[in-house]
Amino acid sequence: MKSQDLRPRVGLIVSTLGAGGAERSVVGLATGLQKRGYDTTVMTFSTASGDFYRLPEPVNRVELDLMVKSGNPIAAVKNNIRRIQVIRQSIKRLHLDVVISFMDATNVLTLLAAHGLTCRVLVSERIDPAHHQVGHVWAALRRFVYRHADEIVVQTSQVASWIRRNTSARSVRLIPNFLSPPAGAPLAPRPLEERPATIIAAGRLHRQKGFDLLLQAFSLIKTKPELDHWTLQIYGDGKERDNLLQQIKELKLEKSVTLMGISERLVDAMLAGRVFVLSSRNEGFPNVLLEAMSAGCAVCGFREVSGVSDLIQHGQNGLLVDKMDAQSLANSIYTLCNDTVVSHSLAVAAHRVSQNYLDETIMPAWIDAVHGKSTG
Repeated sequence: MKSQDLRPRVGLIVSTLGAGGAERSVVGLATGLQKRGYDTTVMTFSTASGDFYRLPEPVNRVELDLMVKSGNPIAAVKNNIRRIQVIRQSIKRLHLDVVISFMDATNVLTLLAAHGLTCRVLVSERIDPAHHQVGHVWAALRRFVYRHADEIVVQTSQVASWIRRNTSARSVRLIPNFLSPPAGAPLAPRPLEERPATIIAAGRLHRQKGFDLLLQAFSLIKTKPELDHWTLQIYGDGKERDNLLQQIKELKLEKSVTLMGISERLVDAMLAGRVFVLSSRNEGFPNVLLEAMSAGCAVCGFREVSGVSDLIQHGQNGLLVDKMDAQSLANSIYTLCNDTVVSHSLAVAAHRVSQNYLDETIMPAWIDAVHGKSTG
């Protein structure tokens, strides 16, 4: 860092800018840093052709072109050595003062690449590692190399505890995700009674997201005559799509459930829906839940999932589901759909609480992390 310039050059490293929560967080953080005068670069293993999210033009984009499939263990070792070399060369070529990496394997590679360099290195865990298996080799490497990070950034106290117990991390800093309201979104969402009777869910179509549980729960509430007119829209794509379509058919929900695919304007669906259900079996920090709260939806999710109870105070701004099964989830969904007084009150409170996670509230914590300032 030049002595006359108090703002360091910052580089963010992530494998892709595809349609995921971590990728969206990278774009949001890069945008926030750039707006505050930081020379910011985003490095990706992938090329821009696979991007879902777009970076604002002032942010420098470097395509490392490292998304090579390994056919066997020897090829995997060679490819990862090359990744380490390319990351290291890029850090030096860009004269980065601070490097922030995202996601487990990328974190390990970045720490190995930056070893011995003078830059400050932060690594960010974006999912609950207690429930996300990375394989024995990557898990062992994570335990060993995390000691070389200046700080590990996590999103919830639950993940912070796991990192302290299971790695050699020297310092762990908790920074929740922040909410960047999309352009055009109203400051005050429409009241629920003005919206159609629609339940919204969103995420990768993967077992982790629990859409199979959601479909079972929805089939249970559809047996209630008073909720027969309700519909369910699930946004996202992934390898479970065919299985979910088959489940919809078996449950005879074809007329009331739609798999909507990926949407660049998910917020519009949330603003039009009454209820949002987070059915995930595990998360890091559920961005999509925070966005639904900001959109003024009545929300529910499983209590034991990381980040959910950080956002939802049961009975105040949403409902926490104590047991991870379809019947328990159905009970909470039924309350949100059928009790308009309760759902309206929860939705209003959810929107109010979500404003605590705006860019201007959370970004100062990232600025402190970039500069290595104590959390207090």
